[in-house]
Amino acid sequence: MTYRDRRDATRSRMRDQRVGLAAVAYGPNLHHLSGFDPHPTERPCLLLLSQKGEVLVVPRLHAEDVDGLDVDRIVIYTDAEGPAFAIHGAIAGLGLAGDGTSAPRNCRIDESMRADFLLLLESALPQWEFSGAATLLDPMRLVKSREELEALATVATLTDRALEAVWPRIHEGMTELDASEIVRKAFHDAGADATAFCIVGFGPNSAAAHHRPERRALNQGDAILIDIGARKNHYHSDITRVGFLGAPSAEYLHVYDTVRRALDAAIAAVKPGVQASSVDKAARDVIESAGFGSTFRHGVGHGIGLSVHEPPYLTASSAMTLQEDMTFTLEPGIYFVGRFGIRLEQVVAVTSNGASVLSGASLETVRLPT
Repeated sequence: MTYRDRRDATRSRMRDQRVGLAAVAYGPNLHHLSGFDPHPTERPCLLLLSQKGEVLVVPRLHAEDVDGLDVDRIVIYTDAEGPAFAIHGAIAGLGLAGDGTSAPRNCRIDESMRADFLLLLESALPQWEFSGAATLLDPMRLVKSREELEALATVATLTDRALEAVWPRIHEGMTELDASEIVRKAFHDAGADATAFCIVGFGPNSAAAHHRPERRALNQGDAILIDIGARKNHYHSDITRVGFLGAPSAEYLHVYDTVRRALDAAIAAVKPGVQASSVDKAARDVIESAGFGSTFRHGVGHGIGLSVHEPPYLTASSAMTLQEDMTFTLEPGIYFVGRFGIRLEQVVAVTSNGASVLSGASLETVRLPT
């Protein structure tokens, strides 16, 4: 599917939902619809889609970047002119500015749009209603194309290679920040375009689900949690693995076994037509049966693609029905605040009869010598 095909499909949904205008700013949705992925700045950059036309409004800073872009009309403004005049003109060019327009007077906006961009749109369309564009923009990103699945498999394999290079270099006395730098270099050496994120937690910090690496040094008897993701050709990876410096306690091994069984149960529950909440329940039931229910503090997974976190979200309250070629993480975890935490995470794609795991990295606890 080409970028133009995606915009046409969005316009079809706009007609079905009686939407007059869709506005998309910097970020994954802009790239998905146009192939344009500039570095975001305070200068508005907006793709405006009506039921019949399209305009891309960009600052002069990006003029060379849009040369040859397959968009019907591109409006470029300078810092001296400011964006307001360009946005008003773009809307007028779509035939939406006058009181006599027959178009539905509502605008759907990309939910990640900056508030000051939205205020400019509201000033250009003072009598219009504004709401989120998820029902327009999410459907195509929820189900991945063959090319997208290949891109996700590529970045997953790259992440496996990086992770394999990291573990042998972790040693007693090094800090979480030291380890995070090793991760970043490993991603670079493996061919990633960028490190999307890097969580390294030693000892009690492994129980902080989204811990930021600190100067905390690795000591004997510490649990280790590494949750990392890379970006390659705009698509992302996200895996979590665990280790231990020295011999793990019986308690640690029991908790690890519980999390591993919860992950296996979640993967087994994935099928087209099942609700996302049932996958969360499959993992949660294992953890609750082991007596650790209160320590599993988040949903079992989230969608992944052009963003690290995107729909579908696999939570206990999700009403989303899984479809073939959706991609998401499965990441059950047990966290004992102040002591240690264990999370195991895989990215899976929904197949016609189950789940395909994209990562091949071992799930076993890595035991590092003291």
